[in-house]
Parts: sequence; structure tokens; C-alpha cells
Amino acid sequence: MDQIKIGKFIASCRKEKNMTQRQLADILEISDKTVSKWECGKGLPEVQFMLPLCNLLGINVNELLSGEKISADEYQQKAEKNMMTLVKENEYAKTYKPLIWWTVSFVLIALFLGFGWNSLGNTQILSKIVIIMVMTFVDVLFTIIYKGEYVYWIVYGPDFETAKNSNSQRRKTYAWKYLRIFLVASIILMVFLFGSMLLNLSASFDFIISLVIFITAGLTTVPIKF
Repeated sequence: MDQIKIGKFIASCRKEKNMTQRQLADILEISDKTVSKWECGKGLPEVQFMLPLCNLLGINVNELLSGEKISADEYQQKAEKNMMTLVKENEYAKTYKPLIWWTVSFVLIALFLGFGWNSLGNTQILSKIVIIMVMTFVDVLFTIIYKGEYVYWIVYGPDFETAKNSNSQRRKTYAWKYLRIFLVASIILMVFLFGSMLLNLSASFDFIISLVIFITAGLTTVPIKF
């Protein structure tokens, strides 16, 4: 949905009805800041307000979601397009949950292991475990992105609309390039940490080498374009 276009359309229809934002808000029993947010394109009207808003503005929901007046000939085509867009956006909205839950789980597990190993006084082993967990977290994060094709989560990724409207193979190819880099970085890191344990290297040295590997992996992703 083009929220900017919809917002301008709402503002235009409201002005045609000679209503201020405050008057419209009072009728809908919401704040004028909410109306302002809609008209600035910072959010869409919630479902429960769509029909009342359309009735007040003299438009239908299809026109509201299209951000323009629709002729009878275009109505069915626009309705199908808007329905598909809503379905896609609903699917993409679900991506927040697995990522948030994984992040929370990772933090809790890291804290639990950290306190446990500190109580044993073995900071050398603790540092290696934390580093392994950080890289595992990054790998799992990018695996979720790859499997779900949620490339708008990637730092250098496209914006939401571009990612949503592109085809599946393009999203997966792009996400796989990132995932592959961090999987290779993780393998290199695991080999280093195994050697570090055998040689009993310091935690500071582990941290420096891990940072170098992680930064190198990050810089390697910079040239990747969607």
C-alpha cells in the first residue's frame, strides 16, 4: 500500500467535505493526531475505522486503499490488487515474531550460560562459548531471513515495498549470498576457537580475532546488491 498516496487522498476528501482534522477526529472518536498520522502517510486507518471513515468522506474502502477515486470499469481490478497487497503485507508482518522470539531466546541463554561459567571461574571457556553463540545467532538469523525471504531485514537490503514486490527466487538468491558469507565465517571461527582451546590462548586474543572475522564478513557483504 502506498501510504503517502492514501494519506493525501484522505486529506483531499476531508477538505472536499469542509472538515478539519479535529472535526473528523471528533466524529470518529479518535485524536486529531491520529488523523494527522494517516494524512502524513505514517500509518493506515485501523480496520474498525475504515468503514466509518469512508462513509464520512463519501468513498468506499477500495478507493481508500487505492488512494484515488475508481471508475466502475476499474473497480474489480483494483479490488483484487488491494486484496493481494493486504495478504502479502499480512504475511510479511508475521516475520517479526520468529525474529523477536529468537533474539529474546538468545539473550536469555547467553545470560544463563554467562552467569553459570563465571560462577565456575573459567573465563577462558566462557569467552569461547559467547563467541560461538554470537556467530550461531547471526547464522540462524540469516537462515530465517533466507527461508522466509525477508530480505528487508538485511542492513543493505531493499526497502519493504521493493522486497515485497520482487519474485521469490530473487529474494532467496540475495539472502543466500549473505547467509553463505556468515556460514563460511563461522566455520573459520570454529576452527580458530578449537586451536585456541588447544593452545590455551587468552580471551582477549579470542575477542580480537573474532572481531576481525566478523568485520571482514560484514564488509564482504557490502558489494552485494539486490
